[in-house]
Amino acid sequence: MSLERFAYANVFLVPIVAGGTYLFQESIPVVAVPFIAGYLTFAILISFGWGMSVLSQRLRSS
Repeated sequence: MSLERFAYANVFLVPIVAGGTYLFQESIPVVAVPFIAGYLTFAILISFGWGMSVLSQRLRSS
């Protein structure tokens, strides 16, 4: 999966995972919480970095 596809997929996955975690916080095993938090942090940082790179390229080309 390319970085672009990963960033676009996370536009949908991050809110779904965050909302599901919030709604089902009572039934999520404690062991899964660090993995969920790690995925959300990683996905947000990678998507932000990719977005800033694209924005920088578009600003330079204009």
